[in-house]
Amino acid sequence: MLADLPTYVHSVIPWPSTTSGLYWGVSAMPGTARTKLQRRYFTVNAHNVELLFMLHFSDDGTTESILNVDRKKLSRADRRERYITKTSYRSYPDAETLYVPLGAMAELYERPTVLAAARSMALGLMRRGPSNFAKFHSDDLLDAVLLQRNEPAVQ
Repeated sequence: MLADLPTYVHSVIPWPSTTSGLYWGVSAMPGTARTKLQRRYFTVNAHNVELLFMLHFSDDGTTESILNVDRKKLSRADRRERYITKTSYRSYPDAETLYVPLGAMAELYERPTVLAAARSMALGLMRRGPSNFAKFHSDDLLDAVLLQRNEPAVQ
């Protein structure tokens, strides 16, 4: 689990150690959409939109990341090869959701269009100002993410 989150942060978020807690945040104990059968491990937010979260499904034991991206940046090939759905955020109408299996985040960002779509959404939301979820930001989780940077960010 802690391999996908650092991959996202170091590939998508500009200056994560400087901008965190103000323009974006990561929550280690999100309660959103918690049910008997599913739990979130973490959520990354910017402004008032979820950028990334990881769900664990207790009925079948699977875990997957839910990644929201800017649909205008995705290619036709991305749409054919990935499970993508339209997402409804009033504050970001051009969002689409990609479902990413556990451990596949780095492979996903080898596609320049997907990386551009994730960066576009994150930067667009960060430019709007401080995150509405800053009070839920976990410095401890961010420290673990920042210390886990083994490879340079995807270009």
